[in-house]
Amino acid sequence: MKEVIFIVDMIRGFCEKGNLADPYIMNIVPNINKLIEDKPEAKVICICDKHEKNSKELEHFPEHCIDTEECELVDDFKTKAIYFKNSTNAFFLNDLDDWEEEIQKLEKPKNIYIVGCCTDICIMNFAITLKNFCDQRNLSVNIIVPKNCVETYDSPEHSREEWNDMAIKFMKLNGVKTI
Repeated sequence: MKEVIFIVDMIRGFCEKGNLADPYIMNIVPNINKLIEDKPEAKVICICDKHEKNSKELEHFPEHCIDTEECELVDDFKTKAIYFKNSTNAFFLNDLDDWEEEIQKLEKPKNIYIVGCCTDICIMNFAITLKNFCDQRNLSVNIIVPKNCVETYDSPEHSREEWNDMAIKFMKLNGVKTI
């Protein structure tokens, strides 16, 4: 296996209904499916928000994905491996504690794609942390965020286009490949 594709938060609570849902996010589903189709040997892993009422993240964001149908993957990805996270950063998943071991299993070139939502929160946090981890351990890994496979939400205080653009620039500045 040469590559891994992490699909982050392509769940009902961000795509269909709930306090942070934006139906525009569903527009990237065909692009994600095309990436998966183009990389048939890649391992595909879905990471989904799943909170409890007392989750610390809910002190900073509106209530969302509290162990309800909001935590369910959208239909296109239901057959993929699923891990649940309780923060905006998938790097801290309890089920994937040994990132170095997982990365060493990859053949060269080592490519890790990160797709999904939200570009400026969960995607950026995960991509930069994973890149920093690999750099710290001198692991030759390409952390790749395809721009047409990530999206964020739009609201009066949160311009989708502005935040997407800033997040892509910030990831690129930190060594994440944006294609």
